[in-house]
Amino acid sequence: MSINYYDASEGKWHQDWVGGDGTILHLRGGLKEGAMILSGEGRGKKGTIINRITWTPLPEGKVKQEWASSTNTGATWQISFVGIYEKQP
Repeated sequence: MSINYYDASEGKWHQDWVGGDGTILHLRGGLKEGAMILSGEGRGKKGTIINRITWTPLPEGKVKQEWASSTNTGATWQISFVGIYEKQP
């Protein structure tokens, strides 16, 4: 479940997300080069984790979501999830 909102005082979008396994993400960001990119830091077994979720528009009204994480301050990224969303008729 997630809650998405725009903080006008900060000029950023926020998403607070809780997964079925209890994972909690606090993300913030905005539009960059035509994609919505939200990111935030969290704690994991190996220390600090940066989570970055990118939503990119695709042809025919579809949207690609890619969730990546980094345990080395963004030097390298591991893809956790990729999904394609489309409106149902």
